[in-house]
Formats: sequence, structure tokens, C-alpha cells
Amino acid sequence: KGDNDNPSLRQVLVIAAVFGVEPWYFFDDDYARRADAEATAIRISTVLELDVRAVVARSFAGDRARQVDPQVVGSVIARMTRAFFPEKADQVER
Repeated sequence: KGDNDNPSLRQVLVIAAVFGVEPWYFFDDDYARRADAEATAIRISTVLELDVRAVVARSFAGDRARQVDPQVVGSVIARMTRAFFPEKADQVER
């Protein structure tokens, strides 16, 4: 029973679901690279957004922090990403 090196379709589907990717991620290198780049960009922007919101919250008192325009936060995040991660600059909205 332990001689088969290839996973079954069911195993591939389960592993893909666990990792939140499409099943062809494991078979299509181009798709995997694009998915990895997208996931990296999302992680970077999420971390930067949290950092920017923390700075805004500390800089302004109470309700004013919540009134900061989301477009301003997005612009700051994009600029920070381009500054700190120039290799990811093409993945950031301008």
C-alpha cells in the first residue's frame, strides 16, 4: 500500500483546500508563481495597513483616527511598499 508516490485526486483536492489554493497550483508552475506573488502582495499590504492604522491611531485622538480617509491609508501603504520592497513595486496599486 505504501508504494504509490503519486497522490490521489482526493488527496490533491484536500491539500489544495487546506492551503487555500486551486488544485492545479501543484501542477502548473506559472500558476503557482502568480498565486505566490499575489499572496505575498496581500500579506505585505495587510501588514502595512495594520501598521499604518496603528500609527494613525496613536497620532490622532479617538474618533479622528477612525475618520482618516481609507484612500489616504491605501496611498501610504502603496508608497511604503514601493519604498521598503522595491522588488514588489509592480504588485502594488498606484
